Amino acid sequence: MVNVKRKGSRREREVRDILEAWGYYVTKAGGSLGRYDLVAVPRRGKIDVLVIQVKSNRIRKKE
Repeated sequence: MVNVKRKGSRREREVRDILEAWGYYVTKAGGSLGRYDLVAVPRRGKIDVLVIQVKSNRIRKKE
């Protein structure tokens, strides 16, 4: 079984890579086990800051 923290970190990197491909600057939020895992800011255009909590324990269905 994969270590839970390692699994979460791997998923955070996957999400970071997707956001960077979409044109965001992404950084890991400070603090372990905080409310948010990643903070993303667009490189261009409207400034909408994204704060993201990444979950890796289940797959969510689209609504």
